[in-house]
Amino acid sequence: MSRPNLGNLTPGGSLDSCSDAILTRPQVTLDLPRVLKLPDAKYRDEWRNYFERSSALALGDSEALQREQTKVPTPKLVSRRTHYNYGRSYPPEAIDALLSFQTPSGGWGKNTDFLSQSRFPGQGWSLEMDYAPTFDNGATTGELRLLLNASDNRDQAIASSINFALELILMAQMPSGGWPQSYPLRGGYHNWHTYNDGVTTNILHLLMDIQDHPEGFHLGSQWHDRIENAVMAGLISIVNDQVWLDEKMGAWGQQHDPIDHRITGGRSYELPVLATAETAGIVSVLIRRANAHPGIKPAISGAVAWLQKHRLAGVRWQRPSSTGSGLVVDKSALGLWPRFIDPEVQTSVFADRDGIRRESVTELSVERQQGYGWYTAAPLEVLNKIGLLH
Repeated sequence: MSRPNLGNLTPGGSLDSCSDAILTRPQVTLDLPRVLKLPDAKYRDEWRNYFERSSALALGDSEALQREQTKVPTPKLVSRRTHYNYGRSYPPEAIDALLSFQTPSGGWGKNTDFLSQSRFPGQGWSLEMDYAPTFDNGATTGELRLLLNASDNRDQAIASSINFALELILMAQMPSGGWPQSYPLRGGYHNWHTYNDGVTTNILHLLMDIQDHPEGFHLGSQWHDRIENAVMAGLISIVNDQVWLDEKMGAWGQQHDPIDHRITGGRSYELPVLATAETAGIVSVLIRRANAHPGIKPAISGAVAWLQKHRLAGVRWQRPSSTGSGLVVDKSALGLWPRFIDPEVQTSVFADRDGIRRESVTELSVERQQGYGWYTAAPLEVLNKIGLLH
């Protein structure tokens, strides 16, 4: 299959050509002044409303916390990477604790133990208040999924929490169809269409699970059409963001600009390049709705071809505890991918905290060699799932 001709598929916009998508451009941001310059009046108004809702939600979260402020010190929150067992029946006190950390806007922060102790008045919503709420690292989608599986006969508090969280997810969807890293918006790279750390894929997998198994999630019928529209808009947004390198290969970056679809950068060492783990995650979403739109099957085919091109067989990435890292020969290794690929010359990309591109992981500081996943085996699962791992 070759690249589809999608025309003006993007809501309120048009699809950029491949060359436009990968050319270097001046640094831009996604903010209210920029979207107010959009030529389409309807699309401009949708974006204005989106930013106004974000501001109102952020203000509500801030004012709620201010009303709780006391001079009594609160216990320190416990750090915890979010790993929930969705098949487990959590005790009522754990569920109550989880509910207590939900922000008034409807979501949860990240990297915080929400189950062991209820939140104290005046205590932050999470350890990382800048990320409260967020969709990063499975936050909000993970807590919502846990609550959806908590009980077949929910009490009013759980039902209300579920409705707030689902409402936040749907409100967070941009007029372009994608999702930011956090909503209310935080500014900077957090405002882009975010595929990094499973933000968009986690949301779409959850929404599609609700669609596929409505009997297991016990949601009211008022959600059905809204979820269907959100999923379709999300899929179209993904197809629009894909960068095609030629007629047969295409991939995605960690973030994309919602207005012109171009790849954008994240943190200083996350340059605007193509990303193998994120591309694999996107394919795992698209294959669930391969027939939903004519552009989806070509998008899958193009992404799979690109992933196969960059697969490194017979090597693994070794990260010693104190020295640098590097690739070592391992004939039993099924496959490994560089995390980042240059969209023009198709070579591996590495960068340190100074934002300067390096050609090899060994050229980075030991701190960055050890502290970031420069190689990934994530595509193995999706390639195996569709029978293309050999």
